[in-house]
Amino acid sequence: MASTEFVFDNESHTLGNLVNIELLKNAQVLFSAYKIEHPLKRQMSITLITENGDEKKILIKACQDLQKMVLDLQKLWVKASK
Repeated sequence: MASTEFVFDNESHTLGNLVNIELLKNAQVLFSAYKIEHPLKRQMSITLITENGDEKKILIKACQDLQKMVLDLQKLWVKASK
């Protein structure tokens, strides 16, 4: 079992926390954590360990799920503000 680290430039705790929470919802994820090495360095990394070693696909799915959630929230917001 190996871990994979994904690095995101110009990102902060906002995206790191959201993606990490979404990853932890997946039953195939054994470990997920994000870190920011230094507050002045806008670089966030996510370490991910999965059962099947398919970390990239699982990360992509988590990001797609987050995107769908944001779009659904936007639709509700527009509908409620009419």
